[in-house]
Amino acid sequence: MVKSNLCYCLGNGGTVPTLPMPQGFETSPVGSANENWSVGQIGFTPLGNATNFYIYGGATTGWVNFASNGGDIISIVGTANQITASTTAGVATLSLPSVLIAPGSLEVTSGFTVDAGTTSITGTTNINTSGSAVSSIGTGGTGATHIGNATGNTQVTGSLTTSTSLATTNGNLSLGTAGNKIIIATGSNASVGTSGVMAGTPGSVVVATTASSASAKIFFARATAGGTLGNVSISAQDGTGFTLLSDGNETSTFNWWIINA
Repeated sequence: MVKSNLCYCLGNGGTVPTLPMPQGFETSPVGSANENWSVGQIGFTPLGNATNFYIYGGATTGWVNFASNGGDIISIVGTANQITASTTAGVATLSLPSVLIAPGSLEVTSGFTVDAGTTSITGTTNINTSGSAVSSIGTGGTGATHIGNATGNTQVTGSLTTSTSLATTNGNLSLGTAGNKIIIATGSNASVGTSGVMAGTPGSVVVATTASSASAKIFFARATAGGTLGNVSISAQDGTGFTLLSDGNETSTFNWWIINA
């Protein structure tokens, strides 16, 4: 194949090699069938209506497509607080700024992790509104997790379960629907339950539970009445339980409830 043309120079009467005119190809010249051109040779496809342009880089590089009629990248410009761009020695580097502001919605189809710092979200926020995946907030940290509304209510759909205490520092526990109850587990060392039968003269019964304490408030009422009823009071209480004592010869049982232990 023609590698160069020789041009006659009027000044010194000699000749100098020059590249030939751009070479037209019916199809892309990329491949081993179009080697041995001069480095720097320009080519184009297709003939008569060029849409792609190539330059020959030598036997090792071959033909390189460097432009097309679809428009090629001339420059890369970044946007502040979104993506910045810098160019050094022909290499364009795209970088994320220290503060990233998305110009529109930001959708993450897999995981999203913040290793450090404070994350603030303003506006309506939906977390796991569909599907069966578990949503965890603050489960691995040691600091407090604050969830609330400055002027309105915080609504929980479904049951609210805590692994330790549920505390309110200012306000009441309100059961807003008639028929709602406080459900407390019963059994060994519980804070609510039913005593055994009073025995003796006068009647008495010991309730053993570590939910009790010397300062606890204990409420009780007869569950079943038996014997000669009398006035009943708590004659002793500590961290192991309490004793109900009647001034009558009772054989009654009592429902009891301990708070503020």
